[in-house]
Amino acid sequence: MPFTFSHPAIILPLRYLPKSWFSITALTIGSLTPDFEYFLRMKVKSDYSHTLDGIFWFDLPLALLLTFLFTILLEIYYFKIFLHLSEVEF
Repeated sequence: MPFTFSHPAIILPLRYLPKSWFSITALTIGSLTPDFEYFLRMKVKSDYSHTLDGIFWFDLPLALLLTFLFTILLEIYYFKIFLHLSEVEF
């Protein structure tokens, strides 16, 4: 696909399946991860991330790291926001 942010489009139909089967967040980040090499190199050249070795040595670790960071940061900020909102009187 020529446009990186169109990759998650293939994930959208899966949202109707039970959420216990997989993580939409992880699948979305995983669909974007192979093209991150383009952003790191700052040019459209992929020597590693679109190969079989690159799946295990670049894509998978980066996707796991980004999913972990996204989930942790989201939980921290949501917790702080909801904790703050619970103290506010309406």
